[in-house]
This record gives sequence, structure tokens and C-alpha cells, in this order.
Amino acid sequence: MRLKMMQVGYTTFTGIFGTQSFTNGISDNDLTAEQAMHIAALVDVDWYNATGIGTWAASTPEALGVLIMDANGNVWNVTTNGTTGATVPAWPTSPTTSTTVVDNTVTWTFFEKADAGIDDTTNPEINELTGMV
Repeated sequence: MRLKMMQVGYTTFTGIFGTQSFTNGISDNDLTAEQAMHIAALVDVDWYNATGIGTWAASTPEALGVLIMDANGNVWNVTTNGTTGATVPAWPTSPTTSTTVVDNTVTWTFFEKADAGIDDTTNPEINELTGMV
């Protein structure tokens, strides 16, 4: 999986898994969850799936860093990878940054309220996720 770092200042990282390169904060090659966790533990980065924000799907394997938007306009981040359940979880309508939702074997953690739209150029976190400036 190709992942994007929120701290895009890193262009290369060398560790026990060799050297990983990043272009505009996105990994130049697919990283395993173990590689991503190792890098994140050493340089204190937040990882997000470089493919952007998707929608929830039933019985689907989800990797760390995948982002989805619920029907309430809230963006959720996979913080424990696994497989989603057969039915949509009960998404809280007013989550905080510490709110989590367990969805079968996946844990989603609240990331952002996207009420201004995903192309909100005033929000640096959304800009980093989408590449919009």
C-alpha cells in the first residue's frame, strides 16, 4: 500500500527495512503495515492512505491509514486494520478526536469533520490528504 505522510518534509527514510523514498510525502513504493508502523514510531508521523477519502463498504479488508467519510460528513481513519462488518456501524453524529468505532475487526478513529467540503483549501490537513493547495 502506498501511504502519505502528514509530515512531508521527509524525502527518504533509512531503517531496518532499508531506505524508503517519498515524493510529495507519498511513498514511492508499496509499504507493508509493519514498515509504515516502524517509520512512524521512529519519526513521529501520521500516515494516511494516498488514494484519498473513500466510503464505507461491507466485509472489506481495510489497511492502516485508510480514510472514509460517513453519512454525517465525518472523516474516519483506520487505526486497527482488519475486515469491516456486514452492516454499517453506528457512526456518532458529534465525535471528538478520541472517538473510535469498532467495526468487526477494524477500528475507525475520528479524523476530521468535512462539513466545509473535502476541497476546503483553508484546512491544511485536508490539503495534505488530497494534494490540494
